[in-house]
Amino acid sequence: TREQTLRTAIDLLLQSRSLLPEAQAVLLVNKLDLVERWEVAPSTLVELRKTLAVIETSALSGDGVEQAFAELARSLDR
Repeated sequence: TREQTLRTAIDLLLQSRSLLPEAQAVLLVNKLDLVERWEVAPSTLVELRKTLAVIETSALSGDGVEQAFAELARSLDR
């Protein structure tokens, strides 16, 4: 996962929350199968998790995908 991609995702999230403050979101950090190539520091994800649901996923293996949908469904039920 590239640092610029994460920054763009966070910017989009902030813009959407300014328009729809009640909107729920789950941040998916993809390429769990290539974690050794991530540009994003683990400490960045720790900080993000303090205010946002962050789930690491792999489109290749499907890891985390079901968890992501379940988390979003739970957030909509709150």
